[in-house]
Amino acid sequence: MDASVALAAAYLQLNGYFVLTELPVQVADRRGYRTATDIDLLAVRLPHAAEIVPGHGAHARDLLLGQDELLDTDPVRTEVLVAEVKRGRGSLNEASHDIDVLRFALRRTGCCPLDAIDTHAADLARRGSIETWTADGHRCRIRLASFAGDPVPIRGVLSIGLDHCVEFIRRRLATYRDVLRGAEFRDPVVNLLGLLDEPRR
Repeated sequence: MDASVALAAAYLQLNGYFVLTELPVQVADRRGYRTATDIDLLAVRLPHAAEIVPGHGAHARDLLLGQDELLDTDPVRTEVLVAEVKRGRGSLNEASHDIDVLRFALRRTGCCPLDAIDTHAADLARRGSIETWTADGHRCRIRLASFAGDPVPIRGVLSIGLDHCVEFIRRRLATYRDVLRGAEFRDPVVNLLGLLDEPRR
């Protein structure tokens, strides 16, 4: 996996998202099937999601680890991000506004009724962000997002710098150092940043 994609994925996971990375989009043509593009990140955050440290005995109250306000999530709705990651200047490839690619992403997450997917994909391509309802009646916001080494404003698109992702992860590890000291992180990005920030004895 590309290191910048891994960094953005780690950041989103620490903010309560389930993340798929480098997801190939297959399309059919006259010669059979081919990969039209890859979706760098497809992320879903369910309502009321939070990272907690459960308490026991005298410490029965759960410790709620905070999330990044930059993501502007609403705790009572499903949040979906269809994101591209660039090491350099932020931008969205043409495929990010392709109706078939967005239809694929929406169907993969199961976030909208089947009869609304085409309309939602077209609206998302045009506006960059839409609010809708899931098939079982829950509120849902779907956004295009750009993670980049040099983030730039893109109309309707959530833009986040890779340096911001690094700082968020390092701040999380520093703030909750006492809590997380004994944790064994399997994510290589979080593991590396935790190692770099570990106090020297």
